[in-house]
Amino acid sequence: MKKRGKKIGVGTCFCIFILLIVALLAITVGLGYYFFWPKYQALIKSSLPADGAWSSFSPWSECSTSCGLGQQSRIRFCLNRKNEGKPCEDSSEEQRTCNAEKKCPDCSRKCEFGSLNKDCTKCTCEDHRVTGKVSDSSGQAIAGASIRRKDYFIQTLAYSDLNGEFSIIGICSNGKNSLMASKVGFNPSSSIPVEIQERSSRVEITLSKVSLPRLLVNPQSKIRFVGQSARLCCSAQDDDSGNFPLRLFWYKNEELIDEGERYNQTSTDLKLVKIKKSDAGTYFCQAANNAGAIRSQKVTIDVKESDESTCLPPKVYSVEICPSTRLQQGNCAVTQQCAHPEQHLFLDDEKCVDEPSNYCCKVGESQKIEVPCPVPGRPDASYAVPIQNSTSCACLPCD
Repeated sequence: MKKRGKKIGVGTCFCIFILLIVALLAITVGLGYYFFWPKYQALIKSSLPADGAWSSFSPWSECSTSCGLGQQSRIRFCLNRKNEGKPCEDSSEEQRTCNAEKKCPDCSRKCEFGSLNKDCTKCTCEDHRVTGKVSDSSGQAIAGASIRRKDYFIQTLAYSDLNGEFSIIGICSNGKNSLMASKVGFNPSSSIPVEIQERSSRVEITLSKVSLPRLLVNPQSKIRFVGQSARLCCSAQDDDSGNFPLRLFWYKNEELIDEGERYNQTSTDLKLVKIKKSDAGTYFCQAANNAGAIRSQKVTIDVKESDESTCLPPKVYSVEICPSTRLQQGNCAVTQQCAHPEQHLFLDDEKCVDEPSNYCCKVGESQKIEVPCPVPGRPDASYAVPIQNSTSCACLPCD
């Protein structure tokens, strides 16, 4: 007999249909929540009030005056304020004074000769011509020298030509307006034009060559302990002007030293404060002027720990104790100065000098030895010679 399949009733089909509808609604709600809920939250958030916040200030504006007291200003903007949020507090603009120290020229002053120029910086004689020549001490013409007023040397008025000659219009020949000539490799010099005619004058300027600076003081090698300070002295002189050169540089291990927390450079010395092991090395100074540069001798800074000795080991000598007996005896160089953790360092003296040490190398530890020496003519007899043999040297106060 064949089995008959069960028929699905109308009620069952209806239930399945309802379940499908519910599942479809659940999927729709889930997708809607996933895709649209963040946008809805952002929309709600954008409708809420937001307080304003200041932007950064703009750069300062140009000064309102080219000379004399003026003002500068800068502004900022209140950003992100929404839906009646709180406005930004304080002002959107700041102001400050400028050019307070830059005085304006006195345009009311009277000129003894000529008249004031439009900037009121100098008196000019528009129809007056000054001619001149620049030469060295031997009379040789110097080409390419810049010519300026000594009292207003910022502006170059002319350059000397191949014959050393130059010509300037507008300089008054009143016996006060000195003209200055300068060129690299020469010392600047000035002279006052001498009036030849009513509207012309003449000036002769002689320049002397710049020579290399001359070293007066060379630095000296130092031994220091960690935490101490050191002072290296160096000075040079310009033989032409008699003044110390404007540029003095210090080098460590062939590299230029930048002045920092522990390096203090002056025109005559280099101070090292709170020395570290890394400060050990080779140092020298370099003095420079327009003619070139010259270096000092190279020196060393040796940095020790507090428990290290700065004295050399005993030097061993072969000493004849008696006619037939020689002994290797150690001896300390008592004249050698040494560094000590407690020595006083003169770093604040006005004159930079190589400070002496109050400590010397002396015998630290020694060993007493009795050396037997034979008695001449008596082979069975001998006598003892006491010898003090130095085994180590120590840095102790000098006598």
